[in-house]
Amino acid sequence: MKVYNREYRKKNREKLKLLDRLKHLKAKYGMSENDYIKMLENQGGTCKFCSLAEEENGDALCVDHCHKTNKIRGLLCRTHNRALGLFQDNPKLLRKAADYLEVHHG
Repeated sequence: MKVYNREYRKKNREKLKLLDRLKHLKAKYGMSENDYIKMLENQGGTCKFCSLAEEENGDALCVDHCHKTNKIRGLLCRTHNRALGLFQDNPKLLRKAADYLEVHHG
């Protein structure tokens, strides 16, 4: 039985990855596949920050949400979604970082 499961997973890696993604969207955000697709279409299929498309990114865009309200804000590439998280969704801190970069920009 283990050998069959291993072989099945190997042959159906992309399909299983998509199914896991859909389960995650539903469980964490209450989103259906159609909800995600509509949001992706409304954004032109790209990250709201850098306009990188899923195909260029090699990965699905992340669902960005407010950690306090759980309200979905949009879809971001993994890099920019992580950046917002590292700045703790704090606009003041992000502005300070932008000011810092302006001053120290080569």
